[in-house]
Amino acid sequence: MRRRTLLAGLAAVIGSVGLLAPAASQASAASDPAKATITIVHGIPGANGFPVDIYANGSKILSSIPFGWVITFKAAPGSYDLAIRGAGAAAASPAVLAGTVDFPAGTHKSVVANLTADGTPTVSVFTNDTSPVPAGKARVTVRHLAKAPAVDVVANSTLRVVQGAANGQEAVIEVPAARYELKLTLPGQKAGVYYTAYTFKEGVNTVMYAIGDIGGKFTVQPQEITTSVAMPAPIGS
Repeated sequence: MRRRTLLAGLAAVIGSVGLLAPAASQASAASDPAKATITIVHGIPGANGFPVDIYANGSKILSSIPFGWVITFKAAPGSYDLAIRGAGAAAASPAVLAGTVDFPAGTHKSVVANLTADGTPTVSVFTNDTSPVPAGKARVTVRHLAKAPAVDVVANSTLRVVQGAANGQEAVIEVPAARYELKLTLPGQKAGVYYTAYTFKEGVNTVMYAIGDIGGKFTVQPQEITTSVAMPAPIGS
């Protein structure tokens, strides 16, 4: 089953580097061709934050990971086995989800445990754009991964960053690097259901993960991926 297989990679790659605590949210695009760069997002809400324990190749490598948790790290490429259990469950108890996933060398991807539009737990995998950004610009990537209908995202009341994005979709836009007030709206509505603000930096791809349940526990979590600035060609070249 694809959902089980993809979710298997969520923790197994963490075990490959022995990582036990979250790292900084900013990931460099200067990739090591011998490594895989992976971002993990826990986007499924539940009681007390729905904490989970993650096992890789039979060993627990992360404990009590809560909803909204984001981490980026590098790992050796390869095929990994995973089991995910509720926090504190016995190691021999049946896993909530289990399986195997491959991450090739040079991978720069995000793996998100999230809800579908009808609230079914699933896993979504995205390739992160690390290509250069024009001078003075910032790249913004919005990913709709919440229990919610299609949404719009408006910046500074006028700039429509996302229009009609359905669950599982992403939208990418390049904007002048600056601080923006963001509003998320539902179809046919002008009033926002969620507000936030963020400074989008020059030469950075900021990924905004909309996760949770729009009618309950919901949040937008950022991830900054440093790319590079594409300078204009010299005049007369």
